[in-house]
Amino acid sequence: MTNHGLETTLAAVWRFLRLETEEADFEKWLHGNPELKTSLGDDLYAEVISTNFKRRGDIESLRKQLRRWAIGYQRTECLCNLLKDSDSRGLGYMADLFKAKMKRLACRTPWIELWRCRPCAQAWLLGTDTSWDVVLFQRVTDAEVSAVLNDDDWPKLVVDPKHIDHLWPSEGWLRVCEYEDLEDWRRRDGQPELGRLDRANLLSVNHRQDVEKSKVCGCYFCLSIFEPTHIYRWIDEAMGLGRTATCPKCGMAAVLGDASGVTIEESFLREMRGNWYPDKTDGVPPSKSTRHSARLEF
Repeated sequence: MTNHGLETTLAAVWRFLRLETEEADFEKWLHGNPELKTSLGDDLYAEVISTNFKRRGDIESLRKQLRRWAIGYQRTECLCNLLKDSDSRGLGYMADLFKAKMKRLACRTPWIELWRCRPCAQAWLLGTDTSWDVVLFQRVTDAEVSAVLNDDDWPKLVVDPKHIDHLWPSEGWLRVCEYEDLEDWRRRDGQPELGRLDRANLLSVNHRQDVEKSKVCGCYFCLSIFEPTHIYRWIDEAMGLGRTATCPKCGMAAVLGDASGVTIEESFLREMRGNWYPDKTDGVPPSKSTRHSARLEF
């Protein structure tokens, strides 16, 4: 199975584990994908495919088996796969567990922000409701990140109506805090400082034009340096054309080209990896680089 096939399988399994996929739909998916045998292995595939979805005990056993398999294939030590595409955590310790490995990229209001996970690079739209003491998490795509950072075009945060008024500053709040309006707050205090490595990370998505113009490219996950002609897989498709390069060696979307204005040297790639993939272990394939401990169980 290709890296792309494995990623697709992992994504489907995690959706099932997070209870986002109906059991009947997952059963159909299992029986409609014979290539799963390649990624799961003969023994696990045989057990999975023989699950009786009419028996609750068999389904729970399936979840345990797939959870162990999926955790074993985690490339980075983060908690993103434990979050549904639209989820929430209590304000304080629980939300901070997830935010501890994230970097804030932009702010829409004092309580609506764009964050990106350092280890896995998944981006999230976060809404903090201090009235209900909850942080809302919404998974967003790299294309949506680019729209926010380049055009200030924010995706809609889909939330329960009870949270909406608490995510936007009232005229009274702005007046008490001595802001003329929301845009005044954004100009003065709403733009987080992006460091050199953070800005470079933004150049690793939706960058096909720059990559194809580059003389040399590098991956800041496995530290490989290669010519752009060696790239054979692109993701984030638009109109049938992939826009984000993946590394021809490790398969990660952590590729930079020198046409983007960065210097492709091992020292720089290593510095980038230390910032975005601090748990990466040298010499270990990405699919096995980090074995999660039991704290990731849910």
